[in-house]
Amino acid sequence: MSRYNEKIEKVLGLLVAVLLIVTASCGEARAERVIFADEASQKAFADVYAVDNESFKRDIVHVKDEAKASFLKEYMALMNYTAANSKANYDAYIAASDKAFDDAEKSRYAENLTCQLHIHKCMVYMYSGSMVSGGIQFWKSYRAFKTAETKYPGYEGQMSFRGIYNVLFSQIPEKWKTLKGLLGLPDGNLTLGFRQIEQYRQSVLGLEGVSDEALVFSFANMFFSHDQDLTAELVKVIKGNQTAVVRYAYILSCGQRQMGTEAERVLDETEEVTMDRFPLLYHQRAKYALRRLDTEATLKWSHRFLGAYAGVSNKNNAYLQMGYAYLLSGDRLKAKEMADKCIAIKSDFDIDKRSHDEAARLMACDVRMLRARLQFEYGDFEKSLETLHSFEPRAGDELEHIFRLARGEEKIGEEQKALTDYDRVIALSENSTRYFGPYSCIYAADISLKRGDKKRAQMYVEVAKRLNNGEYKKELDQRIELTERVIKGKK
Repeated sequence: MSRYNEKIEKVLGLLVAVLLIVTASCGEARAERVIFADEASQKAFADVYAVDNESFKRDIVHVKDEAKASFLKEYMALMNYTAANSKANYDAYIAASDKAFDDAEKSRYAENLTCQLHIHKCMVYMYSGSMVSGGIQFWKSYRAFKTAETKYPGYEGQMSFRGIYNVLFSQIPEKWKTLKGLLGLPDGNLTLGFRQIEQYRQSVLGLEGVSDEALVFSFANMFFSHDQDLTAELVKVIKGNQTAVVRYAYILSCGQRQMGTEAERVLDETEEVTMDRFPLLYHQRAKYALRRLDTEATLKWSHRFLGAYAGVSNKNNAYLQMGYAYLLSGDRLKAKEMADKCIAIKSDFDIDKRSHDEAARLMACDVRMLRARLQFEYGDFEKSLETLHSFEPRAGDELEHIFRLARGEEKIGEEQKALTDYDRVIALSENSTRYFGPYSCIYAADISLKRGDKKRAQMYVEVAKRLNNGEYKKELDQRIELTERVIKGKK
């Protein structure tokens, strides 16, 4: 399941991370370290993070500064759109954003507020598929930051912005390097960016109005340095924290690492009122229940999600998960019904298009292979391998079978066996448009890099480029480029 929504979840997780850090790091001067440190703003911010619209309506009236109030209303609208990306929420966000920009221009915090407002609008445009418009907003955000940096050179909060931009600019693809130069944008430096974010985090620990810094730093590491472990700070912050967005982003990060048990621990501790405010958490409950092969719970939580969610994206995926649940339980008629419902929902989001592709193949799916795949995604690698070894693949499924064997072998530390199987997949992929061949090249390159063999790793990258002519091409292009940057020491 993770392959078709892995990319959108990474992007969403990154956006949530940026969203959390920038709200804490604004300020006018060293004497006023945080714009929103007053009690009224703090209460409203707590409502925003929890996506608690009712409490927000009560608390926002006590924020007397018009620019602050407009910014908070824009932020609330952003959270609502993130939680449920319906047209109504999009329109509400645009209206709130326009008002916030107007009020920010009249504020003594103008540069810092507009910097963040442009980042927010960048996020909305990119999430809705308008990549060019999102890029323009990001550029405007950087220009506003540079103005603020010149105006308040001694303000320590600028350090977090420097870190953010260093991290983000370092991830812009090499093919856009010329455009970056024409726009006057820096190359960025990932390592320096992490260091700056951590430096700022250390300087504000315990300071009112700058919470979640430890959390954000951990997210930065997770989403940009996939080989690093979860930090102690992240686990510390999440425990007992009922903030909807914080929990959602953390659960997404667990999905990236096949940490199903940890994700379900957090979900089990999450109050239902939090899930009602942020229905995507119900979707996550259903997802992990499916990976645990609990079909009854998958259907239960999927129904809860569909009943509570006002958005468009992810509904296709919910029906797809229900289709898989019915398939696993032997009800092929209901499985087909869910697949048809998935395909019937039209959407321009990549995650939904991929759900359509999955749904179109659902009835031809080998249940045994599906079971092994879900066990792997949950993090039960031994069980996944046991399932794979229990059957011979059907004709046409050999590539996927060997690929999933290799993934499981790598996860349990049998790297040489995994490398041998990746090589088998690569050799059989010359005429295939499935993702198994190019991804096998990437994983084989990762193993080679761990062994210090950069020459062999680069060889795998070149083969990946040649094989990457089918599904998930854009995602694979980016993954190939990232691997090549690591080989060349640019990451």
